[in-house]
Amino acid sequence: LKTLWSKVHTLDIETFRLINNIRHPYFVDQFSKGFHFGTSTGIVYLPFILLLLFLKKKAEAGYVFLVILVTSSCINYIFKPLFHRQRPFTDLTLINLILPKPSGYSFPSSETAVAFAVAMACELLFPNSKKRHLAWVWAALVGFDRVYMAHHYPSDVVAGAVVGIVISYLTIKITQMHFFSSK
Repeated sequence: LKTLWSKVHTLDIETFRLINNIRHPYFVDQFSKGFHFGTSTGIVYLPFILLLLFLKKKAEAGYVFLVILVTSSCINYIFKPLFHRQRPFTDLTLINLILPKPSGYSFPSSETAVAFAVAMACELLFPNSKKRHLAWVWAALVGFDRVYMAHHYPSDVVAGAVVGIVISYLTIKITQMHFFSSK
C-alpha cells in the first residue's frame, strides 16, 4: 500500500510539473490572477444567480446558492482540516507560482469543488438546456488554473471535482425530496 501511494504521489508531482511548466506569458498570468480572484471569492457565480432570479427561476437560483454554500463549507471546514495537505509551492522547488499565495490547506481544491458542484447543479436543474455543458467546461478550466498557478496538485483538483459533484447531487436530491415529498 505504501508503494502504491508513493507511485500515485510521484505521478501527481509529475503531472503537476507538466501543467505548471507550460509557458507562462504575462497576459495569461494576469488573466489567471483575475480568474483566481473571481473563483476564490465566489463572485463569478453572482451574475449567474442574478440571471436566474431575473428569469424568474427562483428555486433554481436557490439551489445553486445552496450548493455553493454547502460545498464550500464542507471543503473548508471538514475536508481541508482533516487532510492537512500542504500546497505545492511550500513542498516543491522550481515552480511557476502566480501570486497571491492562497492560505490554508490544499486538499481538496475548494474552487474546483464549487465549480464542479455548480456544473452538476446545472445538469440536474436544466437537463434540457444545451448550454448546461458550458458549466462543465468552466469547471475544468477552474481546475486546470489551480495547477497552472501552482496553488494545487492535480489530485487536489480531481478530489475537489468528485467531492463537488457528489455534494451537489446529494444537496439537490435531498432538498428536492424534502420539499416535494411534503406536498
